[in-house]
Amino acid sequence: MSATAAVMPEWKLRFDLDGFINYGQILAGSELRALQERLDGICRGEVEVPRACVRLHAGMSWERPDGSRDPGAVWQLLGLEKHDAAFRTVCELPSIRGILETLLEGPARLWSS
Repeated sequence: MSATAAVMPEWKLRFDLDGFINYGQILAGSELRALQERLDGICRGEVEVPRACVRLHAGMSWERPDGSRDPGAVWQLLGLEKHDAAFRTVCELPSIRGILETLLEGPARLWSS
C-alpha cells in the first residue's frame, strides 16, 4: 500500500457522498499545461487514440473536410490511460494512488476491463 495521503475528514465524507473530491494541486503548472496540450491534440484528432475513446455530441460530425476534428464536438474521452502514455503516467502517480487508498481505505490500482 502507498503512504497514507493527507485527506481531511470532510473530504472523505464528500468522497463517500459524491464519488469525487477537489483535492487541490497535485501536478505542477508545467505538467498540467503539457497534459492540456495533449488533450487538445486528442480532441482535434492530431494525437491518435482509438475512435472508441472519443465520444462526440449527437448530431455533430466526426471530422471536418480537411480531416481534422472539431474539438467542440467532443463530449467525453474514455480509457486514455490505455492508449496514451502521458495520461497513464498521471494515473499511476504514487501521490494519486496514496490519495485513492486513503479515500477507499484500502489498496487501489489502475484497472481496465
